[in-house]
Amino acid sequence: MARFIRWQILLFLIGVILLGSLIWYGAVRYSTVVVPAPGGTYVEAVAGNPRFINPLLSQFSELDEDLCALMFNGLTAIDEQGNPVPDLAERWEISEDGLTYTFYLRQGVRWHDGAPFTADDVIFTIKALQSPDFPGLPSLAEVWRNVEVAKEGAYKVRFTLKEPFAPFITYTSIGILPAHIWSHIPVNLMAQSRFNLEPVGTGPFRLKELDATHILLEANPAFYGPKPYINQVEFKFYPDYERAFEAYRRGEVKGVSRIPPQYMGEAASMESLQLFSGILSGYTLVVLNLENPNVPFFKEREVRQALLYGIDRQAIADEVLKGQGIVAHSPILPNSWAYNPAIKHYDYDPDKAAALLEQAGWKDTDGDGIREKGGKELAFVLLTNSSPTRIQIAQMLAEQWHRLGVKAVPQILNYSELVRDFLYPRNFEAAIIQWELGPDPDPYPLWHSSQKEDGQNFSGYASKKADALLEEARLTPDQERRRELYLEFQEIFAEDVPALLLYYPVYIYGVDKGVKRVQIGPMFRPADRFRTLAQWYITTKRVLASEARLKEKP
Repeated sequence: MARFIRWQILLFLIGVILLGSLIWYGAVRYSTVVVPAPGGTYVEAVAGNPRFINPLLSQFSELDEDLCALMFNGLTAIDEQGNPVPDLAERWEISEDGLTYTFYLRQGVRWHDGAPFTADDVIFTIKALQSPDFPGLPSLAEVWRNVEVAKEGAYKVRFTLKEPFAPFITYTSIGILPAHIWSHIPVNLMAQSRFNLEPVGTGPFRLKELDATHILLEANPAFYGPKPYINQVEFKFYPDYERAFEAYRRGEVKGVSRIPPQYMGEAASMESLQLFSGILSGYTLVVLNLENPNVPFFKEREVRQALLYGIDRQAIADEVLKGQGIVAHSPILPNSWAYNPAIKHYDYDPDKAAALLEQAGWKDTDGDGIREKGGKELAFVLLTNSSPTRIQIAQMLAEQWHRLGVKAVPQILNYSELVRDFLYPRNFEAAIIQWELGPDPDPYPLWHSSQKEDGQNFSGYASKKADALLEEARLTPDQERRRELYLEFQEIFAEDVPALLLYYPVYIYGVDKGVKRVQIGPMFRPADRFRTLAQWYITTKRVLASEARLKEKP
């Protein structure tokens, strides 16, 4: 009898285990989860209206660059670390001497109008950039005019450089134009063409509708890359970023392309709004004209160092920029592989600044609050553009320097006047400007002495040692060697202080929480916020948990 009971208990336990297993399997196999689904329209408020939805001309406008990022592709793309990755080119080869780049193009790619993408499109685009009539950025054209381009088949292109140029590969990320459309337009008339507002690209989105108030893009069903969940992207046009933010406040849009500093507090307090930020590729600085005879004291290193020690840059970042700026210590960005974290820092130290000025012989002998030496006042005109933020910065700089006995007189100009009439003719004493940089850290265009006359070295900085480092870094394809050269260059720059670095701009972008899986990594330009757009979603659906797990497997 006891043996029979033991068997009953054993069978009961086995049954319980089997039943539990079946229940567990059913729960796992047949329970449902919410997952992303195709569909929905992402609506973003932007400032301005598009003018050149053309990757060769888009550099003049953030909005144009945003649209080109969604509608066009280059031979390469730039990843979060600033490295080139395949795009319209599946792969490439670089010769040992660094002079020849051979690109093998992706086959089967179609333009938005259905025409096939081939090497002819690449050849046409580069020839347009090389044309003496090219209406785009002169610095962009200059790079390509030193390159010979040749077609080696329908899907193979060769570039030959006159001399090694290490940053060249990053320039191949520029968007390619369709030859079957643009070859009928003379290059000198490219900026006037209607096709700048009727773009045909190869990108993940294509034009559906455009008028004075908005542009609507739809997903490109033939796109060769990851298919986005979001079916449509709409940009609504507003006169400025302030009114773009107000549009979000009224519920007209799901995103704001840039949060103005004065709205940061309100934006951060909105439960419905996600804020994303990233350091942009560039920096704001005070350019000192080292060759202007009206301000000979700028040639004195102690004066330049004192001016930098006398700036409370963190206060500018906190009070004026509302966190949309990080104090800059180098002309190379802190997220770059070439950045030197060990260089000299000029933290706010008015006592040290005053001591340097005293050491250099600049004293307030007449008690008027302004230092002088040899009958010359330590005074200069500080130019800035008419942006409210820049005006505030200029006023803060003037106040901080005045406490040191330095007189800076802010003068406000519109941006084009500042560049055309003062910077390029070198007709200025000091000016607040912002440099926008590419993904490669090469500082040559801004700080090599060869750029003093007609280039962008507005300070007139000249250092034989710095020149030699920048020249060698451009010629070597070895990134580790380039890094060593740039580390040393930054040490020289920090000691010489040829300009007063203020801050790296921080881009802050707002997206409604109804838009999921938004991520923003390191950025080189605002358009990089769309680098992960294929992962964003608005619409969801329920599926079996087991089905969702299968889709997650590689």
